Amino acid sequence: MEEPSTQHRIIDSNCYLGAWPMRRLRVNTASDLVELARENGVDRCLVSPLDAIFHEDYPEANRRLVDELQKFKGRLLAVPIENPQSPLCSKAVLGAARIVPSYHGYTPLGKRCRRFLREREAEGTTVFVSLRMRDERLNQPMFKLRPTNVKDLVSSLDGVPDLNVVVNNARAGEVEELLSKGTEHIRAGCEWSFPVGFIEKMVDAHGDRKLVYGSNAPLHYYQSSLLQVLMADISEKSKGRILGRNMKDALRCL
Repeated sequence: MEEPSTQHRIIDSNCYLGAWPMRRLRVNTASDLVELARENGVDRCLVSPLDAIFHEDYPEANRRLVDELQKFKGRLLAVPIENPQSPLCSKAVLGAARIVPSYHGYTPLGKRCRRFLREREAEGTTVFVSLRMRDERLNQPMFKLRPTNVKDLVSSLDGVPDLNVVVNNARAGEVEELLSKGTEHIRAGCEWSFPVGFIEKMVDAHGDRKLVYGSNAPLHYYQSSLLQVLMADISEKSKGRILGRNMKDALRCL
């Protein structure tokens, strides 16, 4: 596969490693992910552990991921998954944390989630929120989970106006709501398949600083999300912001 032709430094805000209980994933190791990113011209990936979604001792899954990524510091950055409902939830130490409310059984309006967000705001931590992991229509019967309600998320984020938040795996309508009602610190990922012209519409309406690139790899095919940004009818400057610069602004340790 040829690398996409782009002059921009690409940062992927939404990657994972680990096991997925409903199907085998072809990207299983950090080396696999580095190679996949290289093939697609991506410079750096922010990686969360799928095991931390499903394991009771999820901090151990976070630690295993950090250890695995040690050899790839220039390419892969760990974003631990936290569960505000769990007594194991601790202070963020890497400058970033991801939450998956629908899989951990809470809403952003809950007291513990609101407290978690306030604490992360005080620490200067960037919080990534996955509204869903896969299209909910494809889930097995035992995983009939509803995605996180974007209206609830926006309402909860009103209480933490200085918190840098990246919302991943949002559909087009959810992205539009986030960008229209959220603050300058709320950014939305471009990993879902959007209608033709949607990225152009969002840039026209809200500027080019509130979208970031994400792939949801290896649960999604890599090029589908990347090409919709590369092929968007927007300026090269705007593409550069979406593909990398906006994520760099949101997460200072990049």
